[in-house]
Formats: sequence, structure tokens, C-alpha cells
Amino acid sequence: MRPAGAPTSQPYTYSTGVYINGQELTADQKTQLDTFLGDTLPAGRYTVNARYQLGVEGQAPSIDLVAIARSREEKTGGKEPFSMYSTDSSGRGSSIVSDGGCMILSTPDGSLSSGC
Repeated sequence: MRPAGAPTSQPYTYSTGVYINGQELTADQKTQLDTFLGDTLPAGRYTVNARYQLGVEGQAPSIDLVAIARSREEKTGGKEPFSMYSTDSSGRGSSIVSDGGCMILSTPDGSLSSGC
């Protein structure tokens, strides 16, 4: 989301340095992703594919987001809510949402749910 008063003619940067599918994450989104991953994702350009695998842009994916989400559900008994939403430069949105029991991963290329 572009802050109020930010110029619309130029892309806004959030200074996190983490880009997913072409869109820079806000500080809040990066904090949520770091919490979800259980580690700090270094600054860089990443992609999430239709299988919800995260990787460095131009390289094979190295992080399976579905496996992490399932592992979190097992560890917390499926009781910990989580959500993250991001859009790419063309305005296409991707999200990961869990209410603590049901998890939905959604990208413009497809969706997956678990425990719903």
C-alpha cells in the first residue's frame, strides 16, 4: 500500500530491500514473513511460484512455504493465526492466510488450502 502523499508517478520504496515477485515488501510484511520463516530473509529479489516455493529470482526455489506452514500448524496445534499479502508491479496479489486451523495460499497462478 502506498503511503498517503507518496508520488504516484514514481515507484514507492519501503527500504526493506526484499522484493517478492517484483514487489518490495513493507516493513510489516517483511516482519511477518521473517516470523513465518523463523529466520530473517536477507535483502534481495525473490519469486514465489505456483507451488508456493520461494527462491532467489532466476534460481531454483529453495524454500517450500507449504511445508513451513504445515510444520507451524503441527508445532502450534494449528492455533496460531497468520496472514501476509503482497502485490507485484502489475497489481497481481498473492497471500498466505491461516486462521489457526485452515491455511490458504493464493497466487494469481493458483490456490491451495489445507485443513479447511
